[in-house]
Amino acid sequence: MVDRPRLIQSSTCRCQSHRSFDCGEGWCADYVKAAYRGWFIGGQDPSLEPNLSDNLRAIGQNPDKVTARATSDEAKATLKAATSAASALAIFGPPTFVTNGEIFWADDRLEDAIRWHDHPSTAVS
Repeated sequence: MVDRPRLIQSSTCRCQSHRSFDCGEGWCADYVKAAYRGWFIGGQDPSLEPNLSDNLRAIGQNPDKVTARATSDEAKATLKAATSAASALAIFGPPTFVTNGEIFWADDRLEDAIRWHDHPSTAVS
């Protein structure tokens, strides 16, 4: 069994901005998987460099370009709206996943969330 690192409290808005702003481009799931793989397997805080840039490169994104967009006023407004939506769903901490109307809380539920997203009629174990 992998010894998972403690929940990293320093997952800053910078890391969150990358996820929330660019999800509409279709690479959000790949980014999240890369970030969590580095975090839980490698113990690398996804909000810190060079981990953040390495995760973006791993999925074929240009870190400088993504960072510039993710730190824009538009991205900040998107993050604020996503935070308000999470608050309305009573989500109080990461990692929390919401898909097809179901809330999955904690890192050990990621695979369940992905299965539910792909097949919402399938019961989650």
